[in-house]
Order: sequence, then structure tokens, then C-alpha cells
Amino acid sequence: MVFRASEIDLSFQGQDKGITGDLSLSIASPEALSGIGLEVSLLAHGKDVSANLEFSNIQPSRLARLDPRFEALKGVALTLNGAVSGTMKLPDTITSLELDVRGGVGSIAHERFLPEPLQVRALVLKGKADPASKRLELSQLNLSLGKDDSTGPDLFVSGIAQFVDGGITLDMEADLEHFAIEDLPTYWPADLVTGARTWLTGNLKVGEVDHASLSLGMTLPTSDSGKVSLAKLEGKFTWSDLSVFFFRPLPAATGVRGSGTFNRHGFDLTIQSGMVKGIAVNAGSIQITGLDTGSAALDVKTALEGGVADALAVLELPPFELDKVIGFGSAEAGGQMTADFGIALPLQSGLTPAEIEYQLNARLTGASVQNIFRNYSAENASLELHDDYKSWGIREYRRSPVIP
Repeated sequence: MVFRASEIDLSFQGQDKGITGDLSLSIASPEALSGIGLEVSLLAHGKDVSANLEFSNIQPSRLARLDPRFEALKGVALTLNGAVSGTMKLPDTITSLELDVRGGVGSIAHERFLPEPLQVRALVLKGKADPASKRLELSQLNLSLGKDDSTGPDLFVSGIAQFVDGGITLDMEADLEHFAIEDLPTYWPADLVTGARTWLTGNLKVGEVDHASLSLGMTLPTSDSGKVSLAKLEGKFTWSDLSVFFFRPLPAATGVRGSGTFNRHGFDLTIQSGMVKGIAVNAGSIQITGLDTGSAALDVKTALEGGVADALAVLELPPFELDKVIGFGSAEAGGQMTADFGIALPLQSGLTPAEIEYQLNARLTGASVQNIFRNYSAENASLELHDDYKSWGIREYRRSPVIP
């Protein structure tokens, strides 16, 4: 390969400790490197050379045209500036490299792993490379994602990348802030833990992840025919104002606040507050398991508070259809309710009532159920409902006159 430069400034001088020199140039060809500016300071003593190289206007997507080994860079549409310092032993053995790279507005695309290009507002990368062992220690990778007028999300990454035959192994720690839930399909790689991705992108609709931390171990292929291999995925996060469908066709829980942990198998979540169609969710826990095996399941335990009519309106929906079981509907009920509610079910379509386990233990105050129990009303009563549709009833009620 022949390199041509449009401007070259060069100076060298000999000293007792070796040769020192400075070189600056602007590359004219090959076309993939045109416009790149380089400024080099070096010290050579025998076969040992140390150098500091400052560069500007490098465009990784153009580097992919030079060598098949740079194929992974073809979707990185950023302009990079920065510096590389290192040592080498002549004629061609690089012994160490330190990187300090900055990037501005641009995008990162990968047809296979990213559903659509990631918009980048800024990039900072610092690390050390050991070319002999094909190892990169990343001390800092900060990515400000989204369009240039947005406020997030912000991704902070550190870790180690090791080049191996046919791929790159990654052992990373990451923190994410200000992540909008509706952007999840954009940022979650299509081939990474597909069971979790399918459920989450289909059932989380609005809200924000305030902070998330992630430990990740995986191998990325360097060819289009390779496969992603996941060794470790675990972390924790907090969120606010979330809208989530835990079980369709029941209505979404809205305004949900909470925190949780996750791994490649599922999620263990703590709910602090939320609403389901007028019913306040005061506290609870949610477990989602089996996301990596194709047998995902949901287990919800929560405390509820609200109007009896609102609660019955939810329970009239499939698969419960409580009004058909107990003989009255939400329009005939009044009063207030506090309850403990649990439901467990497989996360699959076409469920039958036999596949769903649930239990409701409710305490009713001032409830009127005048179409059942011969015109009794329930003052400070208790309602129990179980998944077999056979064990239910209102206890601790007293007879009182009911005006038709």
C-alpha cells in the first residue's frame, strides 16, 4: 500500500540518549485515509522506540475499506480525534499502546446486532492495548447516546476485550443513566437474550430507568457467520413512571416505581407504588423466570387498595371473569377494599384458567353486594378468591337493610 501526504514537516536531531524527532503530515491517499492529520514525537535508542502520536479526522467506517480485519468498523460513522502513545522494538514489534480518543456527533450501526443505528452525541475512550497478546484494557468508555438535542441516555463502560480466534471476548462493567423505556427496542441487541428482549419490549411501554448497572461477559464474532456467546449477564436497576403489562388482557400498571435485579434467567423486582385502573399498588414483588429457556413464567405478589367497584371491574376481565362466577358485577358493588393479591402463570399466549394460579384476600369496608346473599351488605368484611373458582365467599358480614 502506498501512502501520499499533501504536507510534511519533519525535524530530527541526535543526542546522547538517542534520536529525537517530530513529524506532522496530512494524508492525501489512499482515499480511505485522506484528510487524516498526524503529529508524531518520538525517541529512538537503538531498536527501542517510544512515540506519541496525535491524530485528527479519523473516520472508522472508512478504515474498513483497507483491510478485512477492520470489517467491524464499517458501521461506526464518527469522526475521531485523540492521541496514541506507545513503545516498539524495531522493525515491527509494538510492545505497548495507550489510547485517548474523543468523538463527536455521529452513529454506530451493525445490521445483525443492532435493530437500528445508535445515535451518538459524544464519545470518550481511554485504555491500554497490548498488541502482542491482542488485549485491550478499557479504563473509560463514555457514550452519550441519542440525538444532539436529547438529554440521554448516558453509558459508562470499563473492562477488558481480548481478541481470540473468530471473535472478541468481553468482560465488562457498565452503568446506564436516563434511559427512556420506549427506546429499549433500539438499544437492546437483537441476538442477546432473545427471550427477555421479546417479553420486555412487548410489555414495557413508557417510563424511565433512572440508573442501571450491568456486569457482562460475552464473545462477539468477527465474521457475519459467527454467533454471540453469552457467559455472564447480571445487574440491578431502579425505574420510575413505568407502564407495564404484566398479564394481558388485564390493563397495564401505570406510574410504577421500583427497583430490581436481573440476570440471564430473569428478573427479581420490588414494586414501591403504582396504579392499575384506579387501584393503588402499594407494595409488591415480581419474579420473571425462565427467559433463557423458552419457558418464561411470571409470579406477582402485591398489596392493593381502592374502590370495590374498580377492583371488580378488573377481575371481570379474562381470565378471571369474576362476575360470571359470583353472580354480580362491578356496577352493583360499592365501598372500599384493601387486599393481598397473587398471580402465577406461564408467559405464553392462549392460556386457559387451569394454567393460572391466583389468590385474592380482600378486606371490604362499606361494600354493597345486594344481588347476592339475600340483600346483605358487608361492613368490614373479608373476601377470599382462589384459582379453582370453588373457594370464595364473604365472611364477617352482618345483615343490614338495603334500600332497593
